[in-house]
Amino acid sequence: MGDQRMKRKGSLYFLIMRGYLGLIGMTIAILLICGGIYYYGSIKIADKYLNSTVPQSYTETIPISNGNGTMMVRSELDLNNEVYYVTDLKILDDSGKVLYQNSDRSVAELQAEIDKTNEQPISKQYWNYNNAMHQLTIALIAGFLAGELLSMLGFVFRMNQKVSKPLRLLDDAMEQMQSEDLDKVSPIRYQGAQELQSICQSYNRMLNALKTSMLERKQLEEGRQRLIAGISHDLKTPITVIQGYSRAIVDGTIPMENWKRYADTIYRKSVLLTDLINTFHEYSRLEHPDFSFHKEWGDLVEYLREYLAEKYEELSLSHYGLEVNLPEERVDYYFDKVEFRRIFENLINNTVRYNPEGTNIYVSLMVSHVNHWIVMDVADDGIGISEELRQNIFDAFVTGDASRQSGKGSGLGLAIVRRVVEGHGGTITLLPKGAVGHSTTYRIILPRS
Repeated sequence: MGDQRMKRKGSLYFLIMRGYLGLIGMTIAILLICGGIYYYGSIKIADKYLNSTVPQSYTETIPISNGNGTMMVRSELDLNNEVYYVTDLKILDDSGKVLYQNSDRSVAELQAEIDKTNEQPISKQYWNYNNAMHQLTIALIAGFLAGELLSMLGFVFRMNQKVSKPLRLLDDAMEQMQSEDLDKVSPIRYQGAQELQSICQSYNRMLNALKTSMLERKQLEEGRQRLIAGISHDLKTPITVIQGYSRAIVDGTIPMENWKRYADTIYRKSVLLTDLINTFHEYSRLEHPDFSFHKEWGDLVEYLREYLAEKYEELSLSHYGLEVNLPEERVDYYFDKVEFRRIFENLINNTVRYNPEGTNIYVSLMVSHVNHWIVMDVADDGIGISEELRQNIFDAFVTGDASRQSGKGSGLGLAIVRRVVEGHGGTITLLPKGAVGHSTTYRIILPRS
């Protein structure tokens, strides 16, 4: 079996109708053949048993002048005109002397003709003719029935082949699906009636859906394992530091003058631990099947203007620049204001976390007049993102080894951003470096509600 090739050959109804028409055509052909055989056979039988003339000979005693004599007659019956023609006539006296004759045939020859005629009279010829015609009729009826039976068997066989083939393919495919890995199961390859082809197509769609589901389940399982491993790794470092430093303080192995530095380290690690737990909680909450966004109408431009105004002071104190390009007119949008804030919070925090001071951040919003989509860019002129990270930048726990070991991030920020954007029906992509004049540019496209 291979990939399904779709080639329409008509519906099953027309397939059966063609079969019936073929059966009727075979019946007509058999009738014509039997009729021809009957016609030419009857002619041959008539030629054999009913010639145009039938000899009729007999001997009869007649009175003559000196007593009784014998009259020998040979005649032929014209069956078409039903008239007797006398061909030989002899009159003999009682001593066998020929008194009269109309042919040169001898008495012995004429007597032989008479004897032969008496052995096979005309009534027997008619009986032979009728018997031969009866046998011909029976043979033709038997031939017709045999031909009709063979035609019906051929029709049934062909219909069975047309219908049973896809059923066998389906049966074999279902058994293969149960006994083998779905990755090794191939789609059904069948060309035939539309109804049967549609069933095979439905099976192929079901198989593709199962394969997709299995792949998604596998990816979810891998993601779950990666999530557990990532959580364990990210929590282990601050917890280890907190345990080690607190144990050192309790054991008294640290001089009093260093207690404040150790306590400050414990506090900072506990804050980091709290941030990590909050991030994990936020990610798991967004991924939960029962989670739903609480959307409401609002002016997206004014929403961003207020948020960026708050963020400007914070970025300025951290020595990061912020440039904003927003339209003057309102852009009404149906969105979750609380969750939507996480998009820009995580994107901007990522820039601050992984880029040096002095990096400029750019935020812009525009509305496409062609399809009325909302296009938002969050960009920076920092060090950029490596090619190996670009491939899976929005997957959970993708930060790069250096970033992870330094404790700068959990690798869930961009995964949360993608979940929020997709929850609003949009998409987020990382544009190629320098595509719009910046080293890093995240582009968000949202459908205009």
